[in-house]
Amino acid sequence: MPLSLTRNINKHNAVLVLWTITESLSEMLALAKASTIDISETDKFKLESRKKQFIASRLLVNKLCLDVTKLKYTSNGKPYFSDSTKGISFSHSGDYVACIVANVEVGVDIQVYNPKLENIRIRFLSEHENNEIDSLEKLHAYWCAKEALFKLYAKGNVEFKTELLIQSFDLSERGSFYGKILKEKSLDVELFYEKTQDYMLVYCTE
Repeated sequence: MPLSLTRNINKHNAVLVLWTITESLSEMLALAKASTIDISETDKFKLESRKKQFIASRLLVNKLCLDVTKLKYTSNGKPYFSDSTKGISFSHSGDYVACIVANVEVGVDIQVYNPKLENIRIRFLSEHENNEIDSLEKLHAYWCAKEALFKLYAKGNVEFKTELLIQSFDLSERGSFYGKILKEKSLDVELFYEKTQDYMLVYCTE
């Protein structure tokens, strides 16, 4: 099942797409070739899973009718289009690859549930945030939210625990909550999320 989710967000012409990888590597390579996507960069990845995630990310860009050849990266690793001011962000976890584009800067993060996240929660949660966590799913919502904010900010050198803050919210299957980036200036950001049995997905626009 290639393209498994599309969300048209009524804000800055943002579109979110998700690919659920069920194909073999040879099938992914064939899809890329059929879409005239350069697959030479896959050689830099050793793991087959990363190769497939990389190809899926390019296929998603292609699905959005954007020019993959114009996709570049800043020194901080943020993707951008050399011929456009559109913002773009990627995330991958397990068999899932997410991409969001908009007329402004964006951020997205997806994470397959992993109990090991409990082991590092004190590294990225403030004391108040830590007290708000009552489930593994909510812990992942906070983690994904901070990752999405980090990608939105895109300048690096960010302390997750003190400079990316999440406001209290009640977790449901789908909704939004607010976060704050405390760097050169304070920026309030609405974060949208979707919770499934397998993963947590959070995304935002500037």
